[in-house]
Formats: sequence, structure tokens, C-alpha cells
Amino acid sequence: MKQIFSAAILIFCFMSCKVSHTQKAGSEGKLLEKAYQEHSSAKLESFFKRWQRNEPTLSSSELDKLDDTEKKIYQLFTALYEPNTLSIAHNFDAQKSNIKASQYLISQSSIRYCQADKVYYSPEEADSCVIKNMEMTIKPGSYLESLLWNYRHGKMPKFVRLYGPYGNIRSAQMDTSQSKVITDFRPEIRFNNKQVLYLTKKYDTLLRAFLNKEDYSWFSKHPRAQFLDKFIKLERWNDYWDIKFYPVITKIIFDKNFQYAMVYIQGAKETAETMLKNDSGKWRVISAIHTGYD
Repeated sequence: MKQIFSAAILIFCFMSCKVSHTQKAGSEGKLLEKAYQEHSSAKLESFFKRWQRNEPTLSSSELDKLDDTEKKIYQLFTALYEPNTLSIAHNFDAQKSNIKASQYLISQSSIRYCQADKVYYSPEEADSCVIKNMEMTIKPGSYLESLLWNYRHGKMPKFVRLYGPYGNIRSAQMDTSQSKVITDFRPEIRFNNKQVLYLTKKYDTLLRAFLNKEDYSWFSKHPRAQFLDKFIKLERWNDYWDIKFYPVITKIIFDKNFQYAMVYIQGAKETAETMLKNDSGKWRVISAIHTGYD
């Protein structure tokens, strides 16, 4: 009987928390809608301030409670996610991005990571692997000799990506079964003095519900998005609203000793792979390649 009573209390507490959370989201949705209907910048600012209070940057005491791997992820993200470093890692130009005209930066609230035995290869190791794989996959003859000559003379740098040792790392990047995810990711971001909002599922759903209350066409002026434009910048791709700020770090792959990390970066229109090295607890970019356009 005592066990049944305890279980009932737990269920009641869970349902109470769930109802409270739903009511809270509903009240914030109503505040946003009221701000729009009244054309009130003050109410809109109140909405964003409430969002910021509800999802604050992780405190020092909360950081101290993280395990060693999570601490390294936070350290790496903070080191990488600032304009000067991103310009190296991703050809990011803060002056050309929407961040220049916005008051808030909407950041990712989750991050995927995993470990591999090795993620960094010296130039000599990479060259050896490229040549070996080319000789294994390309028919012997003048064509192969021509490709090898060009590669050895620095004319085919992309062959490192095609035939080099990083293919296994990319396989790990695609294999979500080997990954872990931090779902409540709230790192400190120092980015042109912008205030930060973390795009949790709750706020993503709330904003999309607000934006989708009107019909859109190719020639629509998007009045609801224009209203939010006073504080955040949005992009629309076909029928999808892109709310978060780019670039986004989609995955981090550490080596087994946490000495190196391969970071995959998704921009608004392009992608990049960046290698970082851990020098006495400080992460620095040692190489970066542009990998394509979306």
C-alpha cells in the first residue's frame, strides 16, 4: 500500500510539473501574440527578456558539476565560437552576417559528440595514406602516374580529403549510433556584445506556431517575421523558417586522449571541417577546410 501511495505522489508531481510547463509556454505564446496585435515593441522585448531568464547561460557552479568530457566540450565551443576564430574555421564574416543588425543571437541548445582512436594525422601520415589508397583504387598506368606527380607537387590538395585517412572519421560523423548528445547546452558566448538566447524545443515550437499563423507565398512580406526583426533575424527557405544563428557546430569528434578534435560546422549556405588542438587546456584551430555548399 505504501508503494502504491508513493507511486501516486510521483505521478501527481510529474503531471503537475508538466501542466505548469505547458501553462508557462502558453502564457509566453499569448504575450508574443499580444505584442504583435498591439504592435508593442515593449511587450516584444519583455518576451525575449523572459526567454533569456528562463534559459540562462550555464553558471560556474553548474559547469563544475559537469563530467570531464562535457567540460572539454564547453571549453572547445567557447574557444571556437567567437568572430575572429570562426573567420579562420569557417570563413565567417561577422560584418556580412545577420548578427550585425540583431539585438539577440539565437544559439543551438544541443550538441553531438563522440570519440575515435585518432582524428589528427601529420602531413607525412596523410601523404602516405593518400598515395597508398590511390595506388589501390586507380588502375596502374600513365593516368595514375600523372595524378601522383600532381599530388606530390602540391597541385591536388583535395586528394587528402578524397583518399586520405579522414574518411573513417567522416564515417563516425555520420554514425549517430556512436554519438552522445548534450541536450541542455547553454555555453557562454561572447559575440560582438550580443545577448544570447538558447533555442530549446519549447521556444522553437513557440516561435514557429507564432510565425505559421499567417499564410505565406513567394511574394509575401512576412509581417510577423518583420515584427520580430526588431530583435532577431530570421531566414526563410521555401516553406521552412530558419530561426537559429549560423554557423552551428553539428558534431565534435575527439581522439582518445582529448588532444585533438575534429569539428563539423554548418553555415547558412556552406559547411566546413575544422581541426583543433588542446594545448594545456586551451583549444586552438590548426587547420580548416571548406567542404561544400548547401
